[in-house]
Amino acid sequence: MADEQVIEIKNAAGVVVASVRTRGGALLAPQFSKMDLTGAIFDSLVMEGASFEFCELKGASFRGSDLYWAFFCSENLEDAVFDGALLSGVNFAHANLRRSSFRGAKLTRDNLGGFATFESADLRGADFRDTELAGNIFAKARIDDRTQFPRGFVAEGAWFMPEEISDSSDAD
Repeated sequence: MADEQVIEIKNAAGVVVASVRTRGGALLAPQFSKMDLTGAIFDSLVMEGASFEFCELKGASFRGSDLYWAFFCSENLEDAVFDGALLSGVNFAHANLRRSSFRGAKLTRDNLGGFATFESADLRGADFRDTELAGNIFAKARIDDRTQFPRGFVAEGAWFMPEEISDSSDAD
């Protein structure tokens, strides 16, 4: 088809780690399974419904991407960057998001009224400054004194694990 093209996903060193087909510039519900995508760059892509099952995504970049309803459950996203991304309805349950950045991201309700979930996620050192957070699920999420939320943020109904809140000396 004329509107199909192949996009190469590269890591920070410029090495191609995956190739995916797009239609009309969008990767509709792409499935990544058991892949090492360490440092992969997914910047400014439309990847609604993407699934990253059993993938290593440490240091991956999703700047400005549309990840509506994406699935990152239990993934290693340590040091990942989601700055300016659309993250409505994304599932980050049980994910390792230590030191990840969400600056300027939109974590608002999806079109069915659902929210992004960070249930039991490791958010120690994560940066949510300047992020739109609307009713997201933070039940049992782990935070520490380095975790930064937008000014005035009140996690209504959030239940952070107090025994998991650690100080900066905690080993990363």
